[in-house]
Amino acid sequence: MINEHQGYTSRSVMSLFALSLLFLSTNVNAGDVTLNVVGPDGAAVPGFRYIFQEDTTYAVDPNNPATTADGLLSLGFHASNHPPATRDVAGQAENLSGNEDTSSTTITGLPDTRYYVSVLPYSGHSISGAPIEVVPGANELTVTVQPHPIPTAQISIYLFEDNHPINGVPDLPQEANDGSVDWTQFSLFLEEPGGRYGIAGGQVIQDAFGNPLGTVYDQHCLADGSPAYLRDGAGNIVIIGGEPVLLIDHFCFDAEGNPIVLEMGDGTMHPNPDGTLTVKNIAPGKYGVVIIPPTNPDDNIGWQQTSTIEGSKVIDAWVKANEPPVFVEFGLPGPHVCRRFCKSYS
Repeated sequence: MINEHQGYTSRSVMSLFALSLLFLSTNVNAGDVTLNVVGPDGAAVPGFRYIFQEDTTYAVDPNNPATTADGLLSLGFHASNHPPATRDVAGQAENLSGNEDTSSTTITGLPDTRYYVSVLPYSGHSISGAPIEVVPGANELTVTVQPHPIPTAQISIYLFEDNHPINGVPDLPQEANDGSVDWTQFSLFLEEPGGRYGIAGGQVIQDAFGNPLGTVYDQHCLADGSPAYLRDGAGNIVIIGGEPVLLIDHFCFDAEGNPIVLEMGDGTMHPNPDGTLTVKNIAPGKYGVVIIPPTNPDDNIGWQQTSTIEGSKVIDAWVKANEPPVFVEFGLPGPHVCRRFCKSYS
């Protein structure tokens, strides 16, 4: 026979046992992540904000490709959002985000799954991030951030007359730019792809420094601001015509930290006589490139664009910081944007 006290004791033991099982079930698959933030040189970067988000993309393993419809990207598509991740703290969901004044922090009790971690330093560096698959136990992730100022980007464009035959590619030598077309009469319309995808934010008329497109800057300085002289094998400055030869290296800045302007642009840009055009000193990102041909109402002869992407006149250009003026994806390097035109007759 069990008395009342024994009954209370038994129920207490069972409750503690149940709580222990609950604790084990919610933490048995938990992992800890030590998050480190460094610069490109590996030096620690103290002071940053961070957030963990669920990585909802397919976990592609090249060594073990999927064989079912649910795992094949060609037959389905992953979710397009990364919801903020949470962890269970005393029965309450707690966001996996925070601030850290040093260069490293350890986050505990993460469910074992895949995450994407974003890091924003307090100052002096850009936002960055990295993926991680958390496993039970100790995990470590190092995120590299880039120092400010971020180098600028550039877009290279090539125009040609597409008429031998009309096929969207420059058939050489017949379609080489030989001076018969005055490409300087064509003009650039650069779009800012702001807002939702497919909704342009308007025309871009300023560069990354806030000056009109086409502005030319003094880039004959070294990283420390001293002149970038050309030197011979003995280290002597090369003199030609009584003047030292300068190299194009880094931007030169004035006392207030602004780049020194050699020639101010007006926000408009036109191709060179050979059909080439390079848009320099823009912020890295995605742009829409539209080339506007000249009109000739007197003889009713105009220009028709002969190729398109997704049915519009816009050609996308994705440009990164400090890239060369060529685009490399498939085959040989080439311009970011090729524009093909032929004359239309009526």
